[in-house]
Amino acid sequence: MARDFFDFVEQIRAGEKYFDVSREAIQRLLLAKHGQCDLLTDHDLEDKKGGTVTATLRLNITTRAESPLNWSMALKLHGVRIDGVDHESRFRMIDSGFGHGWHRHMWDSSEESAERDKLPITVLDGVSTRDQFLIRGLSVLKVRLNAVDHGQELLYA
Repeated sequence: MARDFFDFVEQIRAGEKYFDVSREAIQRLLLAKHGQCDLLTDHDLEDKKGGTVTATLRLNITTRAESPLNWSMALKLHGVRIDGVDHESRFRMIDSGFGHGWHRHMWDSSEESAERDKLPITVLDGVSTRDQFLIRGLSVLKVRLNAVDHGQELLYA
């Protein structure tokens, strides 16, 4: 039986996640796929017995519109957002107040989702290029990439 790994979400969010793709390759994918790309990685986790289990994570990046205020990143497990960053003109914050602007999606274990609870962040304020968005957004999500760019072969995947 497949494990759902939702008990590991806090560990996933807190730790570094590695995707074997360069930032330049992501830029090419966004260009080739009309501002949208999905990346997969196998991520090792430590279980309660000290063993290692592996979960497949998906990173969705969307930069279809020209305005950075419409760009987003979502880290998903089994198609469910467990973390992410995006911009909204008005959103309900985790403390039930309202915020606006860039925010990070927070995990709610009782709902097994990070759709509703949001916290404002300022690290993305002033982003004007896709490269800045990638650098800052991936940093918030603790996503690390391959520093080596292997060229354009990913355009044909």
